Amino acid sequence: MPTDALTTLLNDILHKTEVYSVSQTKPDDLTLRRMKKDLKEVGKVNRSMAAMALGRIASVVGDVAETIKQHELALDLGDATDPIPTMLYSNSMRTIGYNAESYRLMNTGMNLLPNALLAIGNFIQIAFHAGYYDKVQVCQELLKKQGVTHVAAEAQQFFDEVNDIIITTGLPLSVFPVLAAILEAIQLNNYIGKSVGSSRFRGVATTCSIR
Repeated sequence: MPTDALTTLLNDILHKTEVYSVSQTKPDDLTLRRMKKDLKEVGKVNRSMAAMALGRIASVVGDVAETIKQHELALDLGDATDPIPTMLYSNSMRTIGYNAESYRLMNTGMNLLPNALLAIGNFIQIAFHAGYYDKVQVCQELLKKQGVTHVAAEAQQFFDEVNDIIITTGLPLSVFPVLAAILEAIQLNNYIGKSVGSSRFRGVATTCSIR
């Protein structure tokens, strides 16, 4: 299959997994088998990209071990300077409810970007769910310094919620990641093996190129 066709195929699969992640649904058995079969073709040219997509598929079906296995393989086989595999790994961990790890990975991915503004919306959401409200505030200030006066309604909602929580509770910012970690542990204990991503979550919009 031509490289351009494989690139289109890969991005189509990544788009589908994003739709499943956002809607908290899973592919049916036929669709699942077709996507995995298509990724075998991708893997013949780029094993890292195929593993990355398999990790995204594993996350939407709630397979934690396979999610980690495939994404780690993608990182091992891929270009260490490419932020996309790390950021999609972050999205997958968020999908299966591992907010703290999702934040760690996204933070790493952001440091690989030439411009943090490229994925700042995604970072804001992940930082919020992991309890890093101070980072959400930093993003708000960064956007102001960049002269961005209008932000997406969803991002503004996170800004407003953080400000309300801080004012209402009066707690130090360092407490919130700890509280988020406790909540995460409870959720994972109750929903282990299931997708527990928030319906408000929107993953980073990305396209990949087979090379």
